[in-house]
Amino acid sequence: PYFLEAGASRRGIQNYLSDVETWTGRRCFKTVGCPQMVPFRWPPEPSLEGGQFGGIPPKVVVFVADPRYALSLNCEMLKSPCNPNVGQVDLSDFIEAIVESRFTIFGNYFNHALAWANEALEHPANVRLFSAERFASHNPQDVCEAVTELAEFLEVPSASEVALELVSTLFQIPQDLDAVFKEDCMRPLDVMSGGPMIELVGPRLQAFQDGLLQASVTVQATFRSMLTSWFDAPSICLAQLGESAAKGVATLLPANLSRPWKGDAAHLEGTCRPCVFNLRGICKHSAGMCAYCHADGHKPTKRAPRKKRAQRKTRLYTPSPDGLSS
Repeated sequence: PYFLEAGASRRGIQNYLSDVETWTGRRCFKTVGCPQMVPFRWPPEPSLEGGQFGGIPPKVVVFVADPRYALSLNCEMLKSPCNPNVGQVDLSDFIEAIVESRFTIFGNYFNHALAWANEALEHPANVRLFSAERFASHNPQDVCEAVTELAEFLEVPSASEVALELVSTLFQIPQDLDAVFKEDCMRPLDVMSGGPMIELVGPRLQAFQDGLLQASVTVQATFRSMLTSWFDAPSICLAQLGESAAKGVATLLPANLSRPWKGDAAHLEGTCRPCVFNLRGICKHSAGMCAYCHADGHKPTKRAPRKKRAQRKTRLYTPSPDGLSS
């Protein structure tokens, strides 16, 4: 019921509005529309002090992602149980259809993001763009920082404490996944196949680059041209995402760095990275909030002698001789 388009479509507009009126407290909705298509009054009117929502003005959080990541997810969405009539979808063919405007999901992704960036510039108290990749980091501390910023924008009381509790839970995989996600037709593919709760960005960027490489030269050039529309966006977040995507394969991380460094699956496979500070009993983070593995079974590492550590610092900080490049 929180998905505006789906809720209104299934219940009918009047029935949906009647249901919404029964909700108490602040209301949270999801939409994929651009500002001109959202089914509520825009621009928003200020909330009255002491009103139903405590004087907090309407807030619009816009999650934008690297277009390569977003389009890869959209392609996966077509193959979800929500679309039982859709067969196998080749990512390269999907990219061509998007670039050539033969197929769209919820409208033009690039134009929608730009439209919301303009609204954020005009209504900073009501609209803010967030990079989706910040919430998909494998470092819990990075995710906690992003969630805290989001909570503060939404004026959630005790934002940092709420963010810490949420992120600590997020990095713990539930015991019965089927029961947890039984009501979701779009289940998180990674965790359902034994991966982490956090979506894997790196493999999707790699898959997109591989698919783009198989497309025609014209499609590749058109996609790069579409990215340039974000370069001068009135949002640093959007401009950085566009510039990063334009660099192509240069932004891809090695496979061993694009996956979580901890978790039951990674630990059993031997691909986790142990926390050396935890092995010494001095890690300042809990197991849930540390980016590295705290699981049992790792052998303590020996710290290098002081003389060797000093030599490493000397090599690291010694400047190059004059006339030689650093």
